[in-house]
Amino acid sequence: MPADIARTDAIPKVNGTVDHTAFTANALARICTTLSRHDITCREHTVPSLRSHEVFFEAPSGVTLELNHPAAEAAAAA
Repeated sequence: MPADIARTDAIPKVNGTVDHTAFTANALARICTTLSRHDITCREHTVPSLRSHEVFFEAPSGVTLELNHPAAEAAAAA
């Protein structure tokens, strides 16, 4: 390894290139319960034009994760 490249086991808090990563998901109520149980703050909102209910939370690396659920699932849980 070149001398000018330092090796570290630390996970960087911000990588500077990725704003967030999105995944399709289901089981909205179970996911929200699990996040809450682990003291992970999330924010949610529904996007009617996409028929999607989005849940955002931060991963330990600092990258925001987005879970997209069917909006109907959120409406049924309300």
